[in-house]
Amino acid sequence: MKWRIFLPSLLILLGVWLWQESLLAGLRDRETALRRPMRIPPASVQAPAPYPVVQPVEAAPVKPPPPPDSTAIARSILTEYADLLSERSGFTKAGNELKKQLLEERLAAHSAEVLKEALRLLEEKTFPASKTGALAFAVVNILARSDPAAGVRYAAARTEREEYAEILPKWLNRWSARNPEAAQRWFNEMKEQDGFKKMSPRTAQLLRFQSNEEALAIQLLSGRMAADPAAFDFKTLETTDANSRFRFAADALRDLNTPEKREAFTKRVWTDVGDPKAAEKLLTLAASSWARRVPFSELKQLIDGLGDPATTLSAPQQEMLSRMRATAVQNAGGAPSDESYAWALEGATDPGLRGHVIGSLINGWSEVNIDSAGNFINAMPQGTDRDQAILTFTRALAAVDSEAQLTWAASISDPALRQKTVEKLRKEIEDDRRRFPKKPE
Repeated sequence: MKWRIFLPSLLILLGVWLWQESLLAGLRDRETALRRPMRIPPASVQAPAPYPVVQPVEAAPVKPPPPPDSTAIARSILTEYADLLSERSGFTKAGNELKKQLLEERLAAHSAEVLKEALRLLEEKTFPASKTGALAFAVVNILARSDPAAGVRYAAARTEREEYAEILPKWLNRWSARNPEAAQRWFNEMKEQDGFKKMSPRTAQLLRFQSNEEALAIQLLSGRMAADPAAFDFKTLETTDANSRFRFAADALRDLNTPEKREAFTKRVWTDVGDPKAAEKLLTLAASSWARRVPFSELKQLIDGLGDPATTLSAPQQEMLSRMRATAVQNAGGAPSDESYAWALEGATDPGLRGHVIGSLINGWSEVNIDSAGNFINAMPQGTDRDQAILTFTRALAAVDSEAQLTWAASISDPALRQKTVEKLRKEIEDDRRRFPKKPE
């Protein structure tokens, strides 16, 4: 009975032991395998190489769109312009002007190549002859804004036409300001090839010069001056006449468009121009030109900056300064004021110079508002200055009220001057009445 119970238990224990031994043997075999050195299989049995990387196929480069056809663009705009000039557009006059402006803006938005292509089309007589002239001038005028050299060359070959003879100096001036060396080379080439003599004399006549060469030489100088007044050589003006100097100054002053350039110009004239009369004309013309478009405070500071405060001014220098001040105040506009009057008369102790300054001020104020000028004189104290102001004022009243002239003349404080002035005015009034008698009503 005992063996029946013991034998199964023994068999179970034996089976468990055998299972454990089998498991341990497997673990020992695995540990032994891990401790062995790794064997590298020969090349013949190595793993196959990885698949080659497939490079992406590059897309074909996209070709840029062809540039717009400048000929087609030019032809389209010119056709619209010609149609407008032919008055087939159906717009009113104001509408036509607006459309013309828009077409010009379209032209200005295109490159110089398109504008030059438009000129080529016009030269080929693609459009009616009656419209070609107006079309060409519009195109060249716009082209010259960005390429003044092209405008100069085009106009110089066509000065028999009034508009090109008139506009050529302006374009040459602009070219010289932007690129003085290139403009000078063109001028020299024209001179060597007698190009100025082949041109119509109309350009010189419009500027009141004897020759086209003289007229255009001044444009070169004024353009160069406007570009860099600090480097300009004023000796180049010494051989020119008064008319040439006036034209030079008028054109150069127009383009001195910054405070720095204006200051450089005035100081260079003040120190470098040896002829006091020539310097005075240049500076007073500058004051007259700038007073209309430069703040008075800036102009006053510029003029006051001339000369050395520690050095006494010479008589010519004081005259230049006083005339500049008078010109600036005279052209500044507005009502007369004690401040501007006192500033203009600073340092003007010479009686003749002082009289000139007062006369300039009263004359300028009378042109703006004759009543305010009269009120200003009434507030002045009796004396030489007031008498000089009255003399100028009576001339301003000549076209307004002859009786008022006599009344004002009778208020002059100097007896001899008063009598002389009254007698002179009475004679002038009587002469006018005889020459221009009033018609009976």
